[in-house]
Amino acid sequence: IEFPAGTAPISKVIEMTEHFFCGGTNFEEPLKLALMIVEQKFDDLGKPRPDIVFITDDAYGGMDPDFMHEWNRVKDKTSLKCYGIAVGCEAGGALTAVSDNVREITDLTYDPKAVGAGFRPI
Repeated sequence: IEFPAGTAPISKVIEMTEHFFCGGTNFEEPLKLALMIVEQKFDDLGKPRPDIVFITDDAYGGMDPDFMHEWNRVKDKTSLKCYGIAVGCEAGGALTAVSDNVREITDLTYDPKAVGAGFRPI
């Protein structure tokens, strides 16, 4: 879900949080799509410094080297920042490979101030 210039209509936020991708974890496919959108916006509009928030259970193996080469090329070109959110697990390998900043969310009801502090940088 794209939120141009920081806009986040509640209907789009709800759509984002309720969307289900039919299970399984795949990093490359959604991130390839995100890279395509980022690079197109950069090339068409000259809009650098996009952000991607990648929310996952981080149950994924290693990243494909060809994908990582393309990921880093677009990150460097556009000054892209990726914020990783590991839900219900400790962040590791693949999520940390693509993220500039990783937060772990294990219990959203335990400490609301801690949750706020976790999302504040994003």
